[in-house]
Amino acid sequence: MIFNIFFLGNAGCGKTRLAYAFNRWLKGRGFKSIVCNLDPAAEYFPYTPDFDIKGYVDARKLMVEEGLGPNGAILSSVDRMLKMFRVWFNDILNYDVDFRIFDTPGQLEILLYRNSAISIISKIGEKGRNVGVFLVEAKLVRDPVSLTVLLMQANITKVRLDMPTVLVISKSDLKLRNDLEMLLSNSEYLENRVVVEGVGGQKSAAILLCKALAQMPWRQRIIKVSSSKRSGFKNLYEIINEAMCVCGDLT
Repeated sequence: MIFNIFFLGNAGCGKTRLAYAFNRWLKGRGFKSIVCNLDPAAEYFPYTPDFDIKGYVDARKLMVEEGLGPNGAILSSVDRMLKMFRVWFNDILNYDVDFRIFDTPGQLEILLYRNSAISIISKIGEKGRNVGVFLVEAKLVRDPVSLTVLLMQANITKVRLDMPTVLVISKSDLKLRNDLEMLLSNSEYLENRVVVEGVGGQKSAAILLCKALAQMPWRQRIIKVSSSKRSGFKNLYEIINEAMCVCGDLT
């Protein structure tokens, strides 16, 4: 069975570098793996992807051809990607692999609210088993309010994309909170820290989010990775496999 691994998360969370580093790690252990860029607006790669959607759909070119702004061009690109799906996905199917790693657009909202993007991911899942890796940048988990918002985004992503999804702390070579495990596993503790550390109107909104998160807890052990240190990849590989085999608790 082929695994389709989708690296997900907000802009700057480290998706592209992790895709490259994890691909190298997999290959170093004898797996056949490729990296596929699905961001039609990507300007720079620290590697050469095995497949680049920009060979078929380029957001910058659409800006010129259709007179669109940057955001409009990205949305139009995703719609065009769906229309051309059979054409470009056949290129990916030509690779005999165990893992396909997909580096997704930096704008997370495209995946959450654009039906064409959701359809693309669903169609890819017809040729392999989809699993999402939602990245949370290490420096953002220092603030309980930011962490609350990110956890809500992660839950929404899992629901919208309808696939097993694991939560991963990226750039973990940076300093992390000592109580991170409690923040992630105990919604009551998270709410208490929001009360103590939150400020202004954001505190009240975050408390409401904490109460909602209590109804959909993210039960899994903490996975921390660092692309620069090449660390945490064994744990990432293991939890991806576990996510494909079980439902619910990944502790």
